[in-house]
Amino acid sequence: MQEAIFAVINGESQGPYTSAQLLAMVNSGQINAETLVWQEGMADWQPLNTVLAVPKKKNTALMVLLIAGGVFLLFLIAALVTCGIFVVNQLTGSRESAKSIHCVTNLKQIGTALYGFAIEHKEKYPNSLNDLKKDYLNDDSVYTCPSSDEAYEYINIGVYGISSDKVVARCRHHGNILYSDGSVRTENKK
Repeated sequence: MQEAIFAVINGESQGPYTSAQLLAMVNSGQINAETLVWQEGMADWQPLNTVLAVPKKKNTALMVLLIAGGVFLLFLIAALVTCGIFVVNQLTGSRESAKSIHCVTNLKQIGTALYGFAIEHKEKYPNSLNDLKKDYLNDDSVYTCPSSDEAYEYINIGVYGISSDKVVARCRHHGNILYSDGSVRTENKK
Protein backbone atom coordinates (compact mmCIF):
# COMPACT_ATOMS: atom_id res chain seq x y z
CA MET A 1 0.00 0.00 0.00
CA GLN A 2 1.29 3.44 -0.94
CA GLU A 3 1.61 6.16 1.64
CA ALA A 4 -1.27 8.61 1.79
CA ILE A 5 -0.21 12.14 2.70
CA PHE A 6 -2.66 15.01 2.80
CA ALA A 7 -1.61 18.65 2.29
CA VAL A 8 -3.21 22.01 3.03
CA ILE A 9 -3.33 23.83 -0.30
CA ASN A 10 -5.09 27.19 -0.61
CA GLY A 11 -6.53 26.73 2.88
CA GLU A 12 -8.10 23.33 2.11
CA SER A 13 -7.03 19.78 2.90
CA GLN A 14 -6.25 17.97 -0.35
CA GLY A 15 -4.93 14.55 -1.18
CA PRO A 16 -3.98 11.89 -0.61
CA TYR A 17 -0.56 12.27 -2.32
CA THR A 18 2.54 10.12 -2.45
CA SER A 19 5.93 11.46 -1.39
CA ALA A 20 6.99 11.64 -5.04
CA GLN A 21 3.88 13.67 -5.96
CA LEU A 22 4.49 16.13 -3.11
CA LEU A 23 8.15 16.59 -4.12
CA ALA A 24 7.04 17.22 -7.71
CA MET A 25 4.57 19.83 -6.41
CA VAL A 26 7.42 21.50 -4.46
CA ASN A 27 9.57 21.60 -7.61
CA SER A 28 6.73 23.11 -9.65
CA GLY A 29 6.07 25.77 -7.00
CA GLN A 30 2.55 24.64 -6.07
CA ILE A 31 3.61 24.03 -2.46
CA ASN A 32 6.77 24.68 -0.44
CA ALA A 33 8.71 23.07 2.42
CA GLU A 34 6.51 24.87 4.98
CA THR A 35 3.21 23.55 3.56
CA LEU A 36 1.32 21.70 6.31
CA VAL A 37 0.85 17.95 5.76
CA TRP A 38 -0.70 15.05 7.64
CA GLN A 39 -0.62 11.29 7.34
CA GLU A 40 -1.99 8.45 9.40
CA GLY A 41 -0.13 8.08 12.68
CA MET A 42 0.57 11.83 13.10
CA ALA A 43 -1.09 13.69 15.97
CA ASP A 44 -1.14 17.11 14.22
CA TRP A 45 -0.45 18.79 10.89
CA GLN A 46 3.29 19.48 10.41
CA PRO A 47 5.45 21.31 7.84
CA LEU A 48 6.33 19.11 4.88
CA ASN A 49 10.09 19.43 5.54
CA THR A 50 9.62 17.62 8.90
CA VAL A 51 7.99 14.65 7.15
CA LEU A 52 10.01 14.46 3.90
CA ALA A 53 13.54 15.49 2.94
CA VAL A 54 12.62 18.45 0.77
CA PRO A 55 15.58 19.70 -1.28
CA LYS A 56 16.27 23.38 -0.83
CA LYS A 57 15.16 25.28 -3.87
CA LYS A 58 17.83 27.42 -5.48
CA ASN A 59 16.83 31.00 -5.70
CA THR A 60 17.74 31.55 -9.34
CA ALA A 61 16.38 35.09 -9.34
CA LEU A 62 18.77 36.00 -6.54
CA MET A 63 21.65 34.31 -8.33
CA VAL A 64 20.88 36.20 -11.54
CA LEU A 65 20.64 39.43 -9.57
CA LEU A 66 24.00 38.78 -7.87
CA ILE A 67 25.69 37.94 -11.17
CA ALA A 68 24.21 41.04 -12.85
CA GLY A 69 25.30 43.15 -9.89
CA GLY A 70 28.81 41.72 -10.10
CA VAL A 71 29.03 42.44 -13.81
CA PHE A 72 27.76 45.98 -13.21
CA LEU A 73 30.35 46.44 -10.46
CA LEU A 74 33.13 45.30 -12.81
CA PHE A 75 31.99 47.76 -15.48
CA LEU A 76 31.79 50.52 -12.88
CA ILE A 77 35.32 49.79 -11.67
CA ALA A 78 36.58 49.74 -15.26
CA ALA A 79 34.90 53.09 -15.93
CA LEU A 80 36.40 54.62 -12.78
CA VAL A 81 39.87 53.36 -13.67
CA THR A 82 39.50 54.79 -17.17
CA CYS A 83 38.39 58.14 -15.74
CA GLY A 84 41.29 58.07 -13.29
CA ILE A 85 43.79 57.47 -16.10
CA PHE A 86 42.24 60.33 -18.08
CA VAL A 87 42.45 62.71 -15.11
CA VAL A 88 46.08 61.77 -14.41
CA ASN A 89 46.94 62.36 -18.08
CA GLN A 90 45.22 65.73 -17.99
CA LEU A 91 46.99 66.73 -14.79
CA THR A 92 50.33 65.64 -16.21
CA GLY A 93 49.70 67.79 -19.28
CA SER A 94 48.68 70.72 -17.07
CA ARG A 95 51.79 70.26 -14.96
CA GLU A 96 54.02 70.34 -18.05
CA SER A 97 52.18 73.41 -19.32
CA ALA A 98 52.82 75.13 -15.98
CA LYS A 99 56.50 74.20 -16.21
CA SER A 100 56.67 75.71 -19.70
CA ILE A 101 55.21 78.95 -18.32
CA HIS A 102 57.75 78.81 -15.47
CA CYS A 103 60.46 78.42 -18.11
CA VAL A 104 59.28 81.60 -19.86
CA THR A 105 59.33 83.42 -16.51
CA ASN A 106 62.90 82.24 -15.89
CA LEU A 107 64.01 83.51 -19.30
CA LYS A 108 62.32 86.88 -18.69
CA GLN A 109 64.18 87.20 -15.38
CA ILE A 110 67.44 86.41 -17.18
CA GLY A 111 66.52 89.05 -19.79
CA THR A 112 65.99 91.65 -17.05
CA ALA A 113 69.30 90.72 -15.39
CA LEU A 114 71.10 90.94 -18.77
CA TYR A 115 69.65 94.41 -19.30
CA GLY A 116 70.88 95.53 -15.85
CA PHE A 117 74.32 94.06 -16.53
CA ALA A 118 74.59 95.77 -19.95
CA ILE A 119 73.58 99.15 -18.50
CA GLU A 120 76.34 98.93 -15.86
CA HIS A 121 79.01 97.49 -18.23
CA LYS A 122 79.07 99.96 -21.10
CA GLU A 123 76.31 98.18 -23.00
CA LYS A 124 78.13 94.85 -23.19
CA TYR A 125 76.64 91.49 -22.35
CA PRO A 126 78.41 89.15 -19.93
CA ASN A 127 80.64 86.34 -21.21
CA SER A 128 78.38 83.77 -19.54
CA LEU A 129 75.21 83.67 -17.46
CA ASN A 130 77.38 82.86 -14.44
CA ASP A 131 78.52 86.51 -14.52
CA LEU A 132 74.96 87.52 -13.53
CA LYS A 133 74.82 85.36 -10.40
CA LYS A 134 76.75 87.59 -8.01
CA ASP A 135 75.03 90.96 -8.46
CA TYR A 136 71.98 90.50 -10.69
CA LEU A 137 70.29 87.14 -10.37
CA ASN A 138 71.59 84.87 -7.62
CA ASP A 139 68.84 82.21 -7.68
CA ASP A 140 70.48 79.17 -9.32
CA SER A 141 67.13 77.59 -10.21
CA VAL A 142 66.39 80.43 -12.66
CA TYR A 143 69.22 79.29 -14.96
CA THR A 144 67.75 75.84 -15.63
CA CYS A 145 64.59 74.57 -17.29
CA PRO A 146 62.07 73.38 -14.64
CA SER A 147 61.16 70.35 -16.78
CA SER A 148 64.59 69.03 -17.67
CA ASP A 149 67.00 70.64 -15.17
CA GLU A 150 69.08 71.47 -18.24
CA ALA A 151 70.87 74.84 -18.22
CA TYR A 152 69.60 77.40 -20.70
CA GLU A 153 71.79 77.94 -23.74
CA TYR A 154 73.33 81.43 -23.66
CA ILE A 155 74.30 83.13 -26.89
CA ASN A 156 76.66 86.03 -26.22
CA ILE A 157 75.79 88.63 -28.83
CA GLY A 158 78.47 91.01 -27.55
CA VAL A 159 77.11 94.53 -27.51
CA TYR A 160 73.72 95.30 -25.99
CA GLY A 161 71.06 96.29 -28.46
CA ILE A 162 67.30 96.10 -28.34
CA SER A 163 66.11 93.85 -31.12
CA SER A 164 63.32 91.36 -31.47
CA ASP A 165 65.38 89.15 -33.78
CA LYS A 166 68.62 88.73 -31.78
CA VAL A 167 68.53 85.51 -29.77
CA VAL A 168 70.17 85.79 -26.35
CA ALA A 169 69.18 82.52 -24.63
CA ARG A 170 67.03 79.48 -25.32
CA CYS A 171 65.48 76.45 -23.70
CA ARG A 172 65.95 73.38 -25.84
CA HIS A 173 63.29 71.41 -23.93
CA HIS A 174 60.33 73.80 -24.47
CA GLY A 175 61.65 75.74 -27.45
CA ASN A 176 61.36 79.05 -25.56
CA ILE A 177 63.69 81.77 -26.90
CA LEU A 178 64.80 84.97 -25.14
CA TYR A 179 65.47 87.88 -27.50
CA SER A 180 67.59 90.92 -26.80
CA ASP A 181 64.51 93.13 -26.42
CA GLY A 182 63.48 91.00 -23.40
CA SER A 183 60.65 89.18 -25.17
CA VAL A 184 60.30 85.41 -25.01
CA ARG A 185 58.69 83.41 -27.78
CA THR A 186 58.28 79.70 -28.38
CA GLU A 187 59.52 78.20 -31.60
CA ASN A 188 57.67 75.24 -33.09
CA LYS A 189 59.45 72.05 -32.08
CA LYS A 190 59.43 69.26 -34.64
